[in-house]
Amino acid sequence: MSAASEESSVPAREPGRPAAVAGAFPDPESAERGVRALQSAGFARDLLGLVMRRRDDGAGRAGGVLGSLVSAEAITLPDIGAVIAGGTLVDPLRAGVGVAEALVEFGVPESDARSAAERFAAGDAILSANAGARVIEAVVLLRENGADVGSLAELATTNPNEWNGVERRTAGRAGRRQTDTRTGARER
Repeated sequence: MSAASEESSVPAREPGRPAAVAGAFPDPESAERGVRALQSAGFARDLLGLVMRRRDDGAGRAGGVLGSLVSAEAITLPDIGAVIAGGTLVDPLRAGVGVAEALVEFGVPESDARSAAERFAAGDAILSANAGARVIEAVVLLRENGADVGSLAELATTNPNEWNGVERRTAGRAGRRQTDTRTGARER
């Protein structure tokens, strides 16, 4: 996929609704699932941000995979040390802005940004998505993949008719079932 086709514009958001969401993942593997889910749903790499502590306990592979998904790089943050940061969070973090401030600048509600920064300090990986009008979809996808999305979780439960990721994907998969050419049987 070319860089031009990967970039996307942020869909317009409704007034009073946040433009971005941040999810705190307990480990790099679940953060990777979150990135893949967002990208599979059409969220382009340039709409995502990532920050997690760099570990030497086998998380290097996960950091490498995440790095390839969101153009992440290793940077050193004052008072924190080595982290892997990617996407929209790299430049603010490299410039010395804290995690909470970078997320607020990105469009995450301040209380959720502060909560995500606390989770990051405790060792969680933080994945953000500049979702615009698709914020509920991003919240559902992050939650389905193990993220704590703070107060934005309420959006997914109070607006159930706007988007239901599980039902939408289940219906999509049912329509895409393939027939095995060797046996003639339908795949399940």
